[in-house]
Amino acid sequence: MFKQKIKLASFFIVGLSLIAPLAVSAGCCQITITAGSGSGLTTTASYVATAVADQAACDKSTDDQKKQHPMDDVSGKFYVDQQVSGNNCVAPAPIFAGCCWLTITGGGVGGTGGISHQAKNTTDEAACMANQKNSAADIMVLGGSITAKYFAGSSANADGSSCVDANVKANNNNNSWLPKITNPFDNLQVKIPTLTGLSKPDCSAGAGGGTSCKIPWIAEYITALYKYGLGIGTMLAILSLMIGGVLWLISGGQQNLVKEAKAWIFASISGSVLLFGSYLLLETLNPNLVNLNAVDVTNVEAPTTLTGATTNPDNLSAGTIKQTRQMPSNISQISQNYDGFLRQAAQKYGLDCTQLKAQMLTESSGNPSYTDGLLQVTSGTAGSLGCGSNLRDPATGIDCGAHYMATMRQKACNGQSSSSVCNASSWDFQLAAYNAGPGANAISSRCNGGTAWQCLLNVTTPAMAANKQYGYDYVRAYVSITENFYNQLKSQGFGCN
Repeated sequence: MFKQKIKLASFFIVGLSLIAPLAVSAGCCQITITAGSGSGLTTTASYVATAVADQAACDKSTDDQKKQHPMDDVSGKFYVDQQVSGNNCVAPAPIFAGCCWLTITGGGVGGTGGISHQAKNTTDEAACMANQKNSAADIMVLGGSITAKYFAGSSANADGSSCVDANVKANNNNNSWLPKITNPFDNLQVKIPTLTGLSKPDCSAGAGGGTSCKIPWIAEYITALYKYGLGIGTMLAILSLMIGGVLWLISGGQQNLVKEAKAWIFASISGSVLLFGSYLLLETLNPNLVNLNAVDVTNVEAPTTLTGATTNPDNLSAGTIKQTRQMPSNISQISQNYDGFLRQAAQKYGLDCTQLKAQMLTESSGNPSYTDGLLQVTSGTAGSLGCGSNLRDPATGIDCGAHYMATMRQKACNGQSSSSVCNASSWDFQLAAYNAGPGANAISSRCNGGTAWQCLLNVTTPAMAANKQYGYDYVRAYVSITENFYNQLKSQGFGCN
């Protein structure tokens, strides 16, 4: 019986040591003291706020104030999740835990593909998605769409042009958008007395526009938990040894007590050997079993959510992203000026004239003043095709663009005429290759069954935009806008076939 009582007491002490760290304040008690008859208060009412765990604790604090102010009216009210601010309970200010990166395409925004960006501080990912949803209606009216991506631990810079990680060094601007993982130390549900803090994760640029984050706090928490358990085990071993010694001293030669004392001492020694021996054995077999390393999570990339677009389970656009631009108001004059050149080039290279015209509207809106001409053929490409240097000349610019478009029928699929996910005879694959090169139709490594430009995970990040580099979101916009122009030209009688 004595042995059982000692064991129960030991478990009780250990239990208290584990439970004690869990006692935390959960709210605020607002106590109002109103001056009564014969009151010594100099004001009509005064207030007291104190942090408490629950309603019962608030009631106790209120009763204490009633004893101190017997001539006054005292009342208390408990507010869950509020905090003390002076003499008042207040709701905590919104904590912006991250940055919402909005990408707006189409909608009349200038430039091929029509891309602009906004960065806004938000409390969480749900707030970021809500921000996107609230903005989507206006954007869609203008013929565009908006995507949103949440970066935890980042914040918007002063002009709202980028998401910035506060932990990134000033000379590391290319990585300024990288997310920071929130340190969980302050929100631990089971705190360990010997654990005074957790190290910050370290994030750096990863492949494919994602990140690589080393997260040390998981290893640190497990290590602290083991050390805490080791301490408890050591105390229990000492306690067991002391109990065995006391029993032996008071045994008076009684063999049953001596036997029990030996059992306690043996248990203490064998437990200690097992406890420390297991550590030594693990360290001998593989030091990494006891010296835990940071978890390295690579290529962290949140899926992009599109409003106004339907996506299949593999995050492929599958031709369902609909973006439009208004037909130029001078479409009649554009048709009069260029339809002859368009028909001539289409016939020469075996193309659809109205499709070529729709492409011209996407590229230049029928404005020949651009350096690269009506179909925006770069000087390097024009040189390889032997187009000449005067691309601003409408006939030359249209012929050169049609020539380049015709080559896509043989190599649009990442340099080939076809692949398991691409057929170069399809106009949308030709458009994607014309706009971003045949590599846009490479087999996607991130989305099953589609090309790189169709994969909705391939988006423009703030760091890429800062370096004038872009993901494939602008290609999706380009294809959709061009196809929509084609439909408008056909329906409004401005086709040129």
